[in-house]
Amino acid sequence: MTDQALAVPDGPRSLAAFTPEQVEAARSYADASRAASTRAKYLQHWTAFGLWCQEAGQRALPAEPAVVAVHLSALAAAGIAPQTLALRMAAIGYAHRQAGEAPPHKVRGGTVILDILAGARRSWGKPPARKAAADSDLIWSMLHEIKGDSLRDVRDRALLSFGMVSCLRRSEITALDVADLVRAPEEPARHHPPLQDRPGGRGRHHRRPRRAPAQAGRTS
Repeated sequence: MTDQALAVPDGPRSLAAFTPEQVEAARSYADASRAASTRAKYLQHWTAFGLWCQEAGQRALPAEPAVVAVHLSALAAAGIAPQTLALRMAAIGYAHRQAGEAPPHKVRGGTVILDILAGARRSWGKPPARKAAADSDLIWSMLHEIKGDSLRDVRDRALLSFGMVSCLRRSEITALDVADLVRAPEEPARHHPPLQDRPGGRGRHHRRPRRAPAQAGRTS
């Protein structure tokens, strides 16, 4: 079995109007969206899920959210690490997208899958490895390495700078929404909703320190 097994259904009949070379070129670009090693892992996890569904008498594609939730909870109960569970869910979602189906965790009732993953992470016995926070020297070095004026370059520099001057963790930055950003009369400020793991349950209001990476979106 090869990674082509991830593309479960046959192509639409309209593809008959194109030459094999054109179809193969499109397929090669689609394959390039994921590294070969990632697709190999996805295939391994998708195959394991398909075998489990066969034994349980359940449909693998499209899979019901409850089926995926039971599958992941069974793996968690067997001591499988949360990172592996997340990879299994990603593989299932990827196979569904390849087949033109919505990933189970994104359809109605799919939040139960995310709840299973969250519960598995909280129940996992091994404490996560804590890494030292990046200091200002490291941030400046990272900013210096991001060259160019493309949208991605500007975005990366802005995120690094904003996270540094706001003293935010990565999880807090990714939890931000556009509605959480407000503009004060004299200086930018940021307010975000309370996070579950923050004592007191109240959001914080951050103002920019006096010394901050200015004009992070520029290369000069």
